[in-house]
Amino acid sequence: MNYVSLTVSVPSEEQDLLIAELITLGFESFLQENDHIQAFVSKDQYPAEAANMVLDWLAHHGYPQQVSLDEIEPRNWNAQWEASIRPVVAGSFVIAPTWSTIGKEYVGKTIIRIDPKMSFGTGHHQSTRLVLGFLPKFVRPNDRVLDAGTGTGVLGIAALKLGALHALVFDDDPWVEENVQENFLLNHVEYAYELRICGMEGIYERGFDVIIANIQRNVLLEMMPDFREKIKPDGFLILAGLLMASDRTPIIASAAAHGFTLEDEATEDEWWSGVFLRINTHEKGVSANGTN
Repeated sequence: MNYVSLTVSVPSEEQDLLIAELITLGFESFLQENDHIQAFVSKDQYPAEAANMVLDWLAHHGYPQQVSLDEIEPRNWNAQWEASIRPVVAGSFVIAPTWSTIGKEYVGKTIIRIDPKMSFGTGHHQSTRLVLGFLPKFVRPNDRVLDAGTGTGVLGIAALKLGALHALVFDDDPWVEENVQENFLLNHVEYAYELRICGMEGIYERGFDVIIANIQRNVLLEMMPDFREKIKPDGFLILAGLLMASDRTPIIASAAAHGFTLEDEATEDEWWSGVFLRINTHEKGVSANGTN
């Protein structure tokens, strides 16, 4: 089966936004470079409106309208994709697939092995890196951590490597299950986590020391009452998947309305992440195993 390759000149910080649009059109795989991406779809599934959509997207974002289409013969897509996934430094962590060699330049870093499949969280996105940068400061030994929308499980794995006692990770996408299980095994922390395929309604525990949620603004706003209910007083809520220009203000306002104060924040490119402290209102806490 022949494929169609759509090559778009776009800077790295905007590539994930464009890829999200291309996925909705049926494109199946992507190769990312610093200044362009290649998107692939089988010839018989190529959407006729794709090129015009991309041109409109580039014009809207103020980028040169540089798009090319090519028909290509079948090749080893898996090998090409694997070659495009390289180790990523995120704070004190290095995220790398199992087929990647860890060089001397990473000595002193904590290595997390992630073999990406269908789920988000390889360290290549700014939001993931922002959260990883916060974790050494806000995760303490013996903490109980809740990771909402876990994707590959990378953030829960990082928390356990920092000394957290237990990580409860959940996602409503059943595609993540096999990948999460494999990744916790790869990192030798399989004894200290639980995965649930569910939304927040499937989490009945309370009293978490740290809650991590790298999702997107509307979902985080909907979850804010649950975050307040699930986290213990003086616990930390780490939120990401947010744009500095449009998401920071409503997220801070909603957090304040639910008893959180902004403790720390960071940006990378246009992405923003915030850490919130749950104000201690002397409420009677409930532990993460459901007991008083």
